[in-house]
Amino acid sequence: MANDPDNGNDWLELFVVEGQVNLGDYSIVDDNTDHVPVTLPDITLEAGDYLVIEAIDQVQEEVQAGFGTI
Repeated sequence: MANDPDNGNDWLELFVVEGQVNLGDYSIVDDNTDHVPVTLPDITLEAGDYLVIEAIDQVQEEVQAGFGTI
């Protein structure tokens, strides 16, 4: 969700369709080349699990990405 209509933080949701996914094997980054990729936490999600990650400018928690819009 970019540009939340309620003026909240941008966010993205990861959803596992089948099997298991260890998120620690992945990183995410937006399309701004000034931003550094964020390594995801070393947790495993099972089929049907999901994880919501806030994209904010100041990372305060383990499951946040530091590249939100201002």
